Amino acid sequence: MSDKILITGASGFVGRYFVDFLSQRHPVTTLGNRGEEIICDLSTEVPALHEQYDTVIHLAGKAHTVPKTEAEANAFFEVNVTGLRNLLAALEMQGRLPKKIVLFSTVAVYGRESGELINEETPLKASDPYGKSKIQAEQMLHEWAEKNSVTLTILRPPLIVGKNAPGNLGDMVSAIRKKRYFQIGGGKTRRSMVLADDIPPFVEKIWDKGGCYHITDGHHPSFKELSETIAGILNKLPIINLPYWLLKPVALSFDILEIITRKKMPLSGYKLKKLTNSYTFDDTHARQNGWESRKVIDSANLWIN
Repeated sequence: MSDKILITGASGFVGRYFVDFLSQRHPVTTLGNRGEEIICDLSTEVPALHEQYDTVIHLAGKAHTVPKTEAEANAFFEVNVTGLRNLLAALEMQGRLPKKIVLFSTVAVYGRESGELINEETPLKASDPYGKSKIQAEQMLHEWAEKNSVTLTILRPPLIVGKNAPGNLGDMVSAIRKKRYFQIGGGKTRRSMVLADDIPPFVEKIWDKGGCYHITDGHHPSFKELSETIAGILNKLPIINLPYWLLKPVALSFDILEIITRKKMPLSGYKLKKLTNSYTFDDTHARQNGWESRKVIDSANLWIN
């Protein structure tokens, strides 16, 4: 039986995958601040909903930026926390609440920069605005769903891979294309990743049950595997390798220059640390509940553009 579905943030990178998949199987209404059926900036207003929904998928949120001012830091809470509060207020005004709600969260809630096969029971200790805002959103929705007997599903994905993906992966592809990419210390660092179009089928499978889930490709490719796969497809091999000991003083010098000039440098001590520490997540819980995935590197020809 089809659900009436409301998807927020439907015009975003991940939202497009959900709309493409679910609109073939269910009546879908989209909500967002551009291009959706219901135009609304959730961070500043309560949307006017014109019908009741069985399932709500909340994808709208702010990510992928490092705040440089207090206003930029506050924006995470305005979008990720106040935006969710306004959405819930709109749902309550409809008289009949949805049976199910899905929150797209993040592994940033753990406040970590490294670790191997981290599971969902790991304490939430984020101290940055993005991670803290997502913790608050999760907690708010837990309380609301329990109070109103609504089934809650929370997804904490790592790096999401797809065509025109924002963030670090897009930067890697661009750098390799321009022959400006280099590996550090042999590229042994591993990262958990997941293909964007593998996610919606699992959400449909799990939304009646609820729960909190990591979702990964199960392989956690190394930077060496990933970069050489991309470079091979783009015909940009070989990849240059630079030793860590050579780059560490360079990164420290860039840190000083960034403070003096207030301009973003191509490398920093923080970025070098992230690039040389593995950060992977255990998705056993999701796999026990029907999660299936393809390897990111095996499907590279589908998302490299």
